[in-house]
Amino acid sequence: MNAPNDLVVTADGTVYFTDPGHYPLPDPPIGRVLKLTRDGTVSVVDAPYDYCNGIALDHEGTLLVIEAAGILRLHDDGSREWIVEHLGSSPGDGFCVDVEGNAYVCCTTENCIKAFDPGGTQVERLDLGALAANGMVTNCCFGGPDGRTLFATHAIPGTVVMWDGLPHAGREVYRWPGLAT
Repeated sequence: MNAPNDLVVTADGTVYFTDPGHYPLPDPPIGRVLKLTRDGTVSVVDAPYDYCNGIALDHEGTLLVIEAAGILRLHDDGSREWIVEHLGSSPGDGFCVDVEGNAYVCCTTENCIKAFDPGGTQVERLDLGALAANGMVTNCCFGGPDGRTLFATHAIPGTVVMWDGLPHAGREVYRWPGLAT
């Protein structure tokens, strides 16, 4: 493996994860999406990627992948579809999805979270207030009693930031059941 990064678990216990490689990015690209099945088999799902990073399931269970500075939908037939080709001046990192299919993407160098609807239109920008001037937001997830609190990791200075009362709850996150014995 190059540099396994983010992961998501499906309802059947399959773990999908990104394997982007290290900087500086090699030419030709070596990034890929892999899966670990419950019997312990690891296989390539899709390749190559320039720099695949975050990975999530959309509200319908389809894989979404952060690729460089955009979001791709990876269909079961292996085809790719751009949802957002350019997130702005920042590459995307970790992200999560709500029950309506809105993707909340950590935009590292802009130090904010941008929300995109399923069609790729930006519908919200969550800034980090005083932290926005210094640091880097790297990953996020939904939680809280009603699932409508967004938590984000802020790598510098090493804090967790949260926003309460988002319009929709986060998509269900499946627990990994472990390898089948």
